[in-house]
Amino acid sequence: MTTPIILVWGYEKWGNHVPLLKRVFSNHSQSTRGRGLLWVDVRRHRKVRAKGFTESNVVENFAPDYVWIPEFGNEAVTGESSAMRLHDFNAGLEKMRATVTRATAENKDIILFCSCSHAYAYCHRHLVAYRLHEAEPSWTIKEWAGQDIPRTQRHETKMEAFTERFVYGSSRRHNVPPTA
Repeated sequence: MTTPIILVWGYEKWGNHVPLLKRVFSNHSQSTRGRGLLWVDVRRHRKVRAKGFTESNVVENFAPDYVWIPEFGNEAVTGESSAMRLHDFNAGLEKMRATVTRATAENKDIILFCSCSHAYAYCHRHLVAYRLHEAEPSWTIKEWAGQDIPRTQRHETKMEAFTERFVYGSSRRHNVPPTA
């Protein structure tokens, strides 16, 4: 069995087009890798305006291939923190490990998603991907559409600045991009 690729993606502007987006993603995954998809939601909460991703619709739209890991959610979104901070990475990691095991058994890849419209580098899913790389270096994690997430010295320097600024709160605003 092949370990799944984890594709990281933000759904902004796709809320009214879920059937189309599922077709596009599924067709791409089947044609390139011959695999299905599990959809992993890393939002802290699901009370959003995007019709296809609201609390009641997201489960219905993506079942049975939907997993919610709110522990990976950004506390700054809910006001629980003024800096970008994952709610409970370790608990989320255990759920993610179980999800990777399931995806491997079902021959599926994983779409790890949130709602952010921001460039990937300024969204909490970047922090989730970085922490997953640290915890499970054998996992392949890419930004959708197949772009490798850089693991260069420059990336690590940027990530250190990102972590300093967002995670440790040296910037009190959670939407300010890292400067390095």
